[in-house]
Amino acid sequence: MYLTLPQCQGDLCDSSAMTTYIRKALVLTMSGSTANFTVSQNGSVINDFDTDIQDIANGDSATFSVVLSDSADQILPSGTTLSVSSSEGELTFSGYTVPDRNSAGGTSTSFTITNDDNTGTSFVTLTATTPKGVVTELSFFVTLL
Repeated sequence: MYLTLPQCQGDLCDSSAMTTYIRKALVLTMSGSTANFTVSQNGSVINDFDTDIQDIANGDSATFSVVLSDSADQILPSGTTLSVSSSEGELTFSGYTVPDRNSAGGTSTSFTITNDDNTGTSFVTLTATTPKGVVTELSFFVTLL
């Protein structure tokens, strides 16, 4: 697309000075529908869900941070939801929906489990569901002392 500028007249104006090009830029973020979860407990990344999860003593709580991304470390599709369930203890989580934006590294949210006088093992499940219905789950155990 080009525009002819009528205000340019005389010997100083040639055909290149009378044309302005207008361009438009677009940022396109492609994302996969299978979620990758990076989970931290009280600031420490959980690399091994069998050995890295810290027990929660009676009356204490633990905050789990979750970073959601696709296999290329991109943001998941807008509208993807995360749900969290816990079989024991008090779960504090208000739900999460991936926003409509483009960002490298995914997006994050957090939840808290409080040991409210329970002894045993809590089965925790994270479920990411894309707008097209692709479901990815991650489950792990947390010991309540």
